[in-house]
Amino acid sequence: MADNNTRMTELEAEVKRLNERMEKYHSELLEKMEWMNVKINRITDAFGTLQGYSHGTQSQVKPTKQQVRNVKLDFQNVIDWIFKVSDYYATSDVDN
Repeated sequence: MADNNTRMTELEAEVKRLNERMEKYHSELLEKMEWMNVKINRITDAFGTLQGYSHGTQSQVKPTKQQVRNVKLDFQNVIDWIFKVSDYYATSDVDN
């Protein structure tokens, strides 16, 4: 019976540790996404400025046809990839 209680305590500690790690990665991911949104907004603003500037000139560039590709994003695979990358960088250079 003591072995079961010990094992249960170990499992609870492991679940708590994993939960804390997930929360840490989640907050880091949110920070990176916020940073990316700021960068995207700056690029969008700059692009809008360039478009407004080009419309004022006499020689306008004709738009070209763009290829559009549909890409399926699987959020779970992205999260798994982020964990793998962060685990890679968390290890020492000797381990890599």
